Amino acid sequence: MTEAFEMPQLNMITNCFRNAAAQPKEHASPNNLKNKRINKWKHRIESKLR
Repeated sequence: MTEAFEMPQLNMITNCFRNAAAQPKEHASPNNLKNKRINKWKHRIESKLR
């Protein structure tokens, strides 16, 4: 991807996902359906940023 794709909003979104993923495990188990959905989008967004 070109650098033009790396918008500040997108970086903010990925930072939010990283912060959510860094939370203690008792708050969020990986088996949680919502977390699966978040992780799926996180990977999609991060792969676009590469």
